Amino acid sequence: MKMNLVAHYEEGTSDKIYMACIRANADGTYTVLGKWGRNGRTLSSMVKLTTRDAFMAKNAQDNLFAEKMAKGYVDIDSAAYRGSVTRNDPCVRESMELEANDPAPVQKKPTPQEETEKLLDNMSKSAKKQKAFGDVAVCVDNTGIEDKFDEGIEYLCEPHKNSDMLYVYDRFAQKQEYMKNRFSSD
Repeated sequence: MKMNLVAHYEEGTSDKIYMACIRANADGTYTVLGKWGRNGRTLSSMVKLTTRDAFMAKNAQDNLFAEKMAKGYVDIDSAAYRGSVTRNDPCVRESMELEANDPAPVQKKPTPQEETEKLLDNMSKSAKKQKAFGDVAVCVDNTGIEDKFDEGIEYLCEPHKNSDMLYVYDRFAQKQEYMKNRFSSD
């Protein structure tokens, strides 16, 4: 992940720099910052977002940068850039977030199925050993509960005292109570 995106705008007497940066914090969060100012001067800075989701931070950074590109700024790393600003200019260099701070490069966002499989794998290891959970059931109808379950995905479940119901652990490992006909245990 590129932690610092740098753009330059030069027209007439206007000579401005804009940076969209991501700071990887020690607590596992990411802070997205907008930095701006005249070329050669210390840049001002504003926090735009703080999140634990690296993918969300990268999207926010890209959106901030795209807004400036739409206003005529040019990415100094692009082949089309012909200006004088470089990453080694003092005002840019002193405003950069350390690239080495990135503890986990952003990969593509996992699909819901990948998230569920990882969760099931983590939960299943101890649960199956201890027989703490009953079985695994496949979601066959997620109408109205799409934010918690994906159709065709297996979820850990337990029997319910009502034979028409089932306790199912959603993608967030929360125990939920649902009609048995929404899940298949075959």
